[in-house]
Amino acid sequence: MKLIIFGDSKINNLQVVEEALESFSIDISKVKEIVIDIDKGLGILGSELAKKHKIKQKEFNIDWKDISCPGAVIKENKFGKYNSAAAAMKDQSIADHIDVCLVLSINGDESHTSSCLYKIKKAEKPIH
Repeated sequence: MKLIIFGDSKINNLQVVEEALESFSIDISKVKEIVIDIDKGLGILGSELAKKHKIKQKEFNIDWKDISCPGAVIKENKFGKYNSAAAAMKDQSIADHIDVCLVLSINGDESHTSSCLYKIKKAEKPIH
């Protein structure tokens, strides 16, 4: 199983993540890969969880400079040419790659992950 964990960056306790996994019956021993979204909160806790349980990590990052990929929307600014669709493409890659998503939020705020969560929901992947 490939797992991604999203959440509020104010959540900085690995025990909270482990308790959430347990409460949603996500067996950590069945997780074979933890996906880290470099641009979203809780990447550090996902990495800590992977290290603690000796689970492989895969990082996803926005590559604004890759203008040769299929579907790139090329724009230019003072820094040169860039792919303005790169963030959405990264989110879709994550949605295609993962099996399950855990979202930890304070006061139910999921706005910081809305684009990727939308794509995960559309891909009909479980979100807890």
